[in-house]
Amino acid sequence: MDFGITDASLSFKAVADAIMPGTIIAIDEPNGLLIACADGKALKPKWYIFEEGYFTGPKLEEFGLRKGDKFD
Repeated sequence: MDFGITDASLSFKAVADAIMPGTIIAIDEPNGLLIACADGKALKPKWYIFEEGYFTGPKLEEFGLRKGDKFD
């Protein structure tokens, strides 16, 4: 699945060392989409661009993304 991120920030949610960078650690309304980073932090993208349009993190579940999935 190809998509672009238009806006993101760092989350203050701590990420356990055992979680690989690129892993989705949350995808829900309270957290949005949180992706683990290599430095023990999490990236919180706000908007995504797909061929179908612009979407927020929680809407990405409709595309099949789930907690625990990993981006390369």
